[in-house]
Amino acid sequence: MFVPREGFDEEGAAKAGIQEQLRREVTRRAKAWHGAPLIIYATPRETTITRVADSVDVRQQIVLRGESGVSEIVVGLARTGERISIASVTAGASKAR
Repeated sequence: MFVPREGFDEEGAAKAGIQEQLRREVTRRAKAWHGAPLIIYATPRETTITRVADSVDVRQQIVLRGESGVSEIVVGLARTGERISIASVTAGASKAR
């Protein structure tokens, strides 16, 4: 998931099919990075939350669903002055090497 600096949208995540347990965990843990855009990587065994640089603008919450063996996420960036925006995000279809 990509989360904008405005914060994690739990209702939007629910509509996107994110399980309640993961939504609760993200809501609890994301408070530590209040006001910062985030990347959240979740697997059945682990959830990692990474703060994105202040110069990167995540415009909206994006939920991607992977599948076993898919190891690629393609992020399109666009520069506007001093800011970098995430313009698109897609899950790749290539297998892990």
